[in-house]
Amino acid sequence: MALEQYKAVVREEARNKGVLPPTFEDEPAIPPISEMDVDSSVKPRGSSA
Repeated sequence: MALEQYKAVVREEARNKGVLPPTFEDEPAIPPISEMDVDSSVKPRGSSA
């Protein structure tokens, strides 16, 4: 998951700089794709439909 990779990189950079790494605790949770309200009438660009 890209977000977990981002968090790991940010924490590692903070360690390298000798500063306290962010906790990411105040961030809102991102719902799984299945729970998102997806508009199925929207077609990707370039599709012939």
